[in-house]
Amino acid sequence: MATLTLFRFQFHSPLHIGTHREDYSQSESMIHSDTLYAAIMHIWGALGWEVPANPGFTVSSLFPYTQSIENSVFVYFFPKPYFLPNQSQPDPGIDPKKIKKMAWIDKAYLEKYIAHTFTGFGEKGKNIQGKFLSEIKINDLFMQTETSPRVTLDRIGAEDAKPFYMERVYFANDSGLFGLFHFEDETAKAKVIAALKVLQDEGLGTDRTVGNGGFTLSREEPFEIKTPENGKYGMNLSLFCPEDKEQLSEMLGQNAKYDILKRGGWISKPPFNTFKKQETYMFREGSLFHLDFQQDITVAGSIREVQPAILQHDPKLNDAIKHPIYRVGKAIFLPVAIH
Repeated sequence: MATLTLFRFQFHSPLHIGTHREDYSQSESMIHSDTLYAAIMHIWGALGWEVPANPGFTVSSLFPYTQSIENSVFVYFFPKPYFLPNQSQPDPGIDPKKIKKMAWIDKAYLEKYIAHTFTGFGEKGKNIQGKFLSEIKINDLFMQTETSPRVTLDRIGAEDAKPFYMERVYFANDSGLFGLFHFEDETAKAKVIAALKVLQDEGLGTDRTVGNGGFTLSREEPFEIKTPENGKYGMNLSLFCPEDKEQLSEMLGQNAKYDILKRGGWISKPPFNTFKKQETYMFREGSLFHLDFQQDITVAGSIREVQPAILQHDPKLNDAIKHPIYRVGKAIFLPVAIH
């Protein structure tokens, strides 16, 4: 049984989560772990706290949650894994397009996936509710997007306004995103909670200065996931960046399955917010790697320095920032039974 600490982020304003695209016409439906790490460390720096190479905690990406239609039970969703056990012969009574559209599985189905006890999607795929897989009845439209036209204005009036489109995510009542944390000690936990309380007002995502991304944080709760014993493979709940080529080579067993995501972005501290961080390639959540487990969860991955090259070669600019810029690729892994 894996026990982690859960926080719910209930957003009371629209949310735009940047993608690898240069424009704003698409938003992610989750907040990746490296974004949350960066937001927390930004607050630590703003409070004058040390930003250590090892922050003392590991966090999953932020995934959607909602409540059951029939009662007040919270339903937590995880990305559909890239490995699909027991699906070599899908039920012929289910439209394959319905399965392909499915992007999220609830905790009960996650436990079946990692234990290799998945038995199907229910009669005629009734448990597939839009993009979500759950036996619990939900409103599958609890997370929706809306695209609105916007314009950029030249500050000195030398150029005409330029139109663009921004997609924003909206959540129904009693819905939002949740994150799972693994703390190394109580000091790290207290510092993370302090940062998250500040971020409630600061917001997450793009356009925070006009009120986007504001949320209400729930109190911490223990969150248990049934895990198989003696797993030889692991599924990551966070973006993952291996420590080196040797570690990656050991993890790429014959059953490994994964997808890769390019991560970039800008420095958030003015006046340096026109400088782009160095780009890094990460393994997406829900990937499968060869990984021996001594406990119910394993933490693996690296933290990279991603200061723009111009800052590394200009001592004056580097001194002005006064803290390093990290891309955190540490990930929480759950054991997976592979037969």
